[in-house]
This record gives sequence, structure tokens and C-alpha cells, in this order.
Amino acid sequence: MPFNLLASCPRGKEPMAKSELAYFLAELGDGNPTISRTKFSGLLEVSTSLDPFEVVSKAKEEALSNPWNFRYVTKLVPIAKVVRSDINEIVSAVKEIANGLSNCESFRVTLVKRGTSLNGDEIVHQVASMFSLRVSLENPSCVILIEVVGEFTGIAILRKPVFSLQRIINGSENITKIRISSRSFFPSSKAISQKASMGAAKSKYATVDLESSTSEVPRFKVLHAKI
Repeated sequence: MPFNLLASCPRGKEPMAKSELAYFLAELGDGNPTISRTKFSGLLEVSTSLDPFEVVSKAKEEALSNPWNFRYVTKLVPIAKVVRSDINEIVSAVKEIANGLSNCESFRVTLVKRGTSLNGDEIVHQVASMFSLRVSLENPSCVILIEVVGEFTGIAILRKPVFSLQRIINGSENITKIRISSRSFFPSSKAISQKASMGAAKSKYATVDLESSTSEVPRFKVLHAKI
């Protein structure tokens, strides 16, 4: 289904997070959003009549002033466009919203894969090769976010952090990064297989879920993290 927000919550808390989010959206002016559970634990798809980027901004303000109002929703991701999980459609969708990169000094492509056999390396390469901006993995001024959720993929260009309660608690204002520890080499396919359930590969351009990507690309830098 089309969605313009992705919401995360602890596993098993989806009904409470759904109610919490519905109440918050009603307070903002949308009394009839569509909030659906996905087949992925802790992930909700949201369709709201409100601007999703404005919703994330308001959620951050609310969390700073009244943090107890978010007991179950842990993260909100705005989505600008949704397409089928097909490489050509994803690349075309990025082109359509590419004006979002205007005035950006640097960028990173971040790909999150769930329930798909799509080649993450190929998606990242095709998307990143369209732009001549400087690549910055650690502190990009803009992030091209690609969220694959089974048969559908949400895409957005972010200039500000997504709403994350943990980031607000920690006082961090950096654009979302997945990190635990890093290594300067790309592991073998065997090593990837062993760590796939809790791994992510950080390429020249992006953070890529390794769950279904086991090709060896020497220039990649590895970042192990739970997703």
C-alpha cells in the first residue's frame, strides 16, 4: 500500500504504537490516517494527509517538550515517494525527487532492505552514479534514503534527522547512521553469512543491509550493526 511515513516501535508493541501515533496525528490535524502493521516486527506503514516531513519535525518538538507522549513510537521516517521494489522504478523515483539535493554540499545513499532479494550494491551504484556531489559517509548534508519494505520501496531525501527518541535523549543532531563498530576491509562471503543477521555494509556511498547481499567488493568499508 502507498505510505508516506514509516514508524518503528519495540516488537509486540505495534497496537500501542499505532494508537499513540493516531492520537498524535489527530492533534496535528489528520483525524483519519491509515496506519498498518507490516509483516516485519516493529514496523508500521502510515499514510497521512499531512506533510510527512512536517510531521517528523513536529514529533521532534513534541518529544523535546513532552517526551512521555511517545512511549511506544521510537522512530519516524518521512517518505516522499513509494514505488514497487524494482531497481528501475527505484532509480526513476530518485530522479523525480532529485531537486531535493539542491544546495546540498555532500550526500550519502542509505539503503535499508527488508524481505527482498534485490541486489543492494546495484541499487546503490545506479543511484549514486547519477550525482556528482561530494560523498560524505559520516556527515552528509543530505541523505538519499531508500527503504525497501517487501514489495514496495519508500524513498526520500533528508536534510534533517529522522525523528528518533534515542537521538533526542542523547542530544545528537546528526542524520541517521547505523553504527556499532567498523572495519576497513570487506569480509569474505563466509564471514558475511555468519554475521548477516546483524550486519550492514557501509560502501563508498551507503549503508547496505547484508542480509541478502554477499558479493565481495574490496573498496567497501564494513559496519556491523543490528538493523
